[in-house]
Amino acid sequence: PLLRIGDPSQLEIVAALLSSDAVRLQPGVDAVVERWGGPDALSANLNRISPAAETKVSALGIDEQRLDAIFDITTPASERDGLGDGFAVFLRITEWQTEDALQVPLSALFKSNGDWAVFTASDGIVTAQTIRIGRQNTQFAEVLEGLEPGARVVTHPNDQLTSGAEIIARGSS
Repeated sequence: PLLRIGDPSQLEIVAALLSSDAVRLQPGVDAVVERWGGPDALSANLNRISPAAETKVSALGIDEQRLDAIFDITTPASERDGLGDGFAVFLRITEWQTEDALQVPLSALFKSNGDWAVFTASDGIVTAQTIRIGRQNTQFAEVLEGLEPGARVVTHPNDQLTSGAEIIARGSS
């Protein structure tokens, strides 16, 4: 084309998301726009998700179901000078958040009789505690029940650790 006409203050971001990721998002969720070329991250929120997915081939040659998620940039146009049509950006999308989630590191979790459990440490003794988890990311799991706030948990328990075992905290002699 010789000429494209548009209003740069009305830019939107179109992200091709995996359908399995997109189904967990609702319009209005926030996103942070990074690596767009400017010094500061920008803010955006999800306007809508395309109702139909398309099969796309990944860089590894795998067929994936992807669909377009359209984000409105909420940072004022004056703070994103130079951003234009067709630019590559990176999005960090807030799928869910809460201020008061009780969470444990994934490295503390283990399966016990088909349920999730952690070892709690109190007075130098460990006890296996069955818990129910909710949402999780790559580092933490939300604890829905079975653990009190402030409880100390053993991270990276080995197969030999059992309830009633004595432990010595790191840095102790």
